[in-house]
Amino acid sequence: MIRSAIIEKAEALVATLYRERIPSWARYHTLEHTREVVAACVEIGTGMTLTDEEMEIIVLAAWFHDAGYLEGADEHEARSAVIAEDFLRKQGYPAPRIPLVKGCIAATRIPQRPATALERIVCDADLMYIGGPRFKEHSDALRDEWQTRMGIIYGEVEWLQKNIEFVGSCEFHTGFVRRTYGAMRSRNLSHLYELLDHAGSGNR
Repeated sequence: MIRSAIIEKAEALVATLYRERIPSWARYHTLEHTREVVAACVEIGTGMTLTDEEMEIIVLAAWFHDAGYLEGADEHEARSAVIAEDFLRKQGYPAPRIPLVKGCIAATRIPQRPATALERIVCDADLMYIGGPRFKEHSDALRDEWQTRMGIIYGEVEWLQKNIEFVGSCEFHTGFVRRTYGAMRSRNLSHLYELLDHAGSGNR
């Protein structure tokens, strides 16, 4: 794991924010998710042999990418970028790098439209779970969060359809993640279709 004074301070701040402000409905957007995205950024950045400066930018973006979620889900990426900018300016972080961190955070908004290599890395890190072995665990947590936050109960077929639409529409942006997690993403999507077919046949 890449370590620097600014990253350690960012980690401490974000951990405090989650400890003090996390909404009662949060099941997926938790500190654990943020830590997973940070780790994914390090994995991708290492695989793509980023410079130390580039690695620091994506890791900082990962730490802050969901900080705005603590104040509500809508437009949380914009709030996350503001929180990151305020922190970085107070820490005397180099001014030219701050827009790069903010850009990586903003790019995670769904549907993702990253414009730079660093933005593509953070976007892939945020959604890498769709190509991972714990996909169902993450999906169940998101379903629970949405139901708790919005008071909407999703039936099994409806939730499977939403998952299929989402996973099917989310292509990885970096060659590293496509090579490393693309096959598992395809298997996860195929499994969702199998579950949907089984759920549908049970209603016939």
